[in-house]
Amino acid sequence: MTHQRIPYDPEEFRIMWNYGMTTKKIGKRLGCSSQQVSALASLHGLPPRSTNGVSMPGEAIQAAYEAGYSLREIKQWLSRRFRVSVDSLSALLKRRGVKVKHRKLHRLPPLGVM
Repeated sequence: MTHQRIPYDPEEFRIMWNYGMTTKKIGKRLGCSSQQVSALASLHGLPPRSTNGVSMPGEAIQAAYEAGYSLREIKQWLSRRFRVSVDSLSALLKRRGVKVKHRKLHRLPPLGVM
């Protein structure tokens, strides 16, 4: 079996991977298999995907938490796509260097609602 080189832009690949695109979608865009996409990610030192093929959007979770959403609100938002617990969310935030407070203040309702 011959090794075939895949023409790709490393920065574009990194953006697609970090954005959370599946290996199947990236492979379709590059014209290769999902296994080759995983091998490229490993070559670039990117974190591997979970076995279900979906990765949690860490940047979005961190931004939502820092904007004042509680871990429970973020869990409800993610529950449509991921099976996630509050403990795994706090572990993800701690790995990113965010100090997790177990009780957050509730946000004020939008103006005109009261």
